[in-house]
Amino acid sequence: MKKSIKLLYFLLTAMLVSACAPTTQNYSRPAPDLKKASQLNAELGIGYLQQNNLTEVKHKLDKALSQDSDNPLANNAFGRLNAKLNKPQVAEKYFLKSIDLAPENATFVNTYAIFLCGQDRLSEAEKQFNRAASNKFYKTPEFALDNAGLCAYQAVQYEKAEYYYQLAIQARPNFAQALFHLAQVKYKRLQHHRAETYLARYHKLAKETPASLLLGIYIQQALGHKKTSDALGIKLLKQFPASTQAASYLRSRSRSRSRSRSNSR
Repeated sequence: MKKSIKLLYFLLTAMLVSACAPTTQNYSRPAPDLKKASQLNAELGIGYLQQNNLTEVKHKLDKALSQDSDNPLANNAFGRLNAKLNKPQVAEKYFLKSIDLAPENATFVNTYAIFLCGQDRLSEAEKQFNRAASNKFYKTPEFALDNAGLCAYQAVQYEKAEYYYQLAIQARPNFAQALFHLAQVKYKRLQHHRAETYLARYHKLAKETPASLLLGIYIQQALGHKKTSDALGIKLLKQFPASTQAASYLRSRSRSRSRSRSNSR
């Protein structure tokens, strides 16, 4: 009888140990989702890129590409990083790969076009801006059109710049930055009343900035409206005293006063 009881205890103990012991099936870890992790690291890298923290950008994007070398976002962001690092050949390689991986993504095409413009490859840039803007799935084609205008403006192609700014406004009539750019190019083309009109439309949609106030000063000076120009100058110095535009205004005002004194002698 005692032997039977001991045997029963042994069997019960063995059963309890067996029940409590972890099994390989129940406790095996799921395989990590590398594509998801890559996407997260790519997004973090872009966040650091906006902060200009290039060390962290590279760390996150290297990790993202090691987790998924065919991640379109990681490739595009890596292109942007290398453009900032003045490595255009490497940058272009990754820009093109991102577009190959996601040809329907107009934002990637627009980013590549901005890069081409920065390399003074103007005709190629224009082609890519138009490609992005004509994409039916692109929700903000006005950005690509405005960028095409900026690229032409920087190349002193003012007529072409105006053409693209107008297209951007047609795509989105309340697009403030294109209205400001139109005011700029109208001023450059000596169409000062039209420049004044576009700048007024801009200020109805957006807050005054150092750049918009300085442009307003120049427009009013060109129109011969000294009081309005001086009032805008006071506003610029009061609201944005440390801005480069305020410094530029002070320099131009000083030169103007020096000329006035010389002429009065």
